[in-house]
Amino acid sequence: MIFERWRGRVIIDALGVVIGQQRGAERYFCNLICCLPPESLKSCLVLVNRISADYFRTRLGNQSVVQMPVRGTNRLTRLLFQALVMPLLVLLGRAKVYVSTSLFPMHLISCRRLCVILDLLLLHLPETYHVPDRLFRTLLLHLSAKSAHGIITISQTSAEDIRKSLIISRETPIYVIHNAANGFTCFPREPEARALVERLGLTASGYVLSVLGGMAYKNAHRLIEGFDVLVKQTGVKLDLVIVGDACQRLKSESVPAFVKVLGLVTDASLVALYRQAALFAFPSLFEGFGIPVIEAQTFGAPVVCSNLDVLREVAGPGGALFFDPLSVESICDALHEGLSNDVLRSELRAAGRANVRRFSWAESARLFLAACQCDGRQDPGGDRVGITPGGSVST
Repeated sequence: MIFERWRGRVIIDALGVVIGQQRGAERYFCNLICCLPPESLKSCLVLVNRISADYFRTRLGNQSVVQMPVRGTNRLTRLLFQALVMPLLVLLGRAKVYVSTSLFPMHLISCRRLCVILDLLLLHLPETYHVPDRLFRTLLLHLSAKSAHGIITISQTSAEDIRKSLIISRETPIYVIHNAANGFTCFPREPEARALVERLGLTASGYVLSVLGGMAYKNAHRLIEGFDVLVKQTGVKLDLVIVGDACQRLKSESVPAFVKVLGLVTDASLVALYRQAALFAFPSLFEGFGIPVIEAQTFGAPVVCSNLDVLREVAGPGGALFFDPLSVESICDALHEGLSNDVLRSELRAAGRANVRRFSWAESARLFLAACQCDGRQDPGGDRVGITPGGSVST
């Protein structure tokens, strides 16, 4: 029967994951799902949209993937399908657990329900969204959290924020399942990395790298201002290389000659840029995790970044030099210290490489499965899971 595959399984709703989008959320879900151990796939079923079906089938096999009649890019159609059709499918299929990677009210889903909330940017920087979109997303956020038996998030900081900011039961467990930086398929080394960087028109160790999304809270303009002050005060002959969605806006603006706007690059080019950077700068005003920080650490780039609680958590002890992201002077000072102090850069590299050993997609996939199999009354992964029922923090 059509629903035989659903019976007793963990249903992972990935209908909102659109392959080809390089946003942090898509990267998180793709790596997490595709790193599920082969033996676990017998107990999991991944629901995907038409755009992403081939990607997941290639990695997980046909028996673990079900293509649903939605595209994924049409949010309204997807939400209506999830809210109205999915409860019937779950009921008829007698699924054991339902995990949603996107926000929608799950009250009618008849099995144990988990939702993924990566961060609360919507509540803390509401101006990031247009008013109608903000109101709609806020409604979905609260309804999703209220209807979930458990919540998955990506950092201890986000878990504490969710517990404090959303109206959820004290008995609702929050599971911390981290990002990781070992999902790259291309690892160019010397001299290949140097050659890749030179083909981009750059010089090895002759630039500061920043990987930024397109939203204003990524704070690209203050970073450029801080770098401009540094150049004028010290005469440093370095480029500021910016990669990511932020470049779409910057390409239409007038920026100083030292700013090299590359846009989206291949994984191989990104790894090479990390490897050859004199420094990696991350000026964001808000993060749920901040995966570029551990990517930079993985490939040996010394990190200077915003003094946010979540980045202190993610960068680890001694893993980064911090600055006030609202202060151009503080950004400039951190850049100057990071570039002029060879001993400090070596210490940052060493601490960063030690720190990233805490994160792996295999371990995150294990914790994800444990959260799905947990009955909600126990901590499925020990001290790595984080917030347990009642709001206490595992240590």
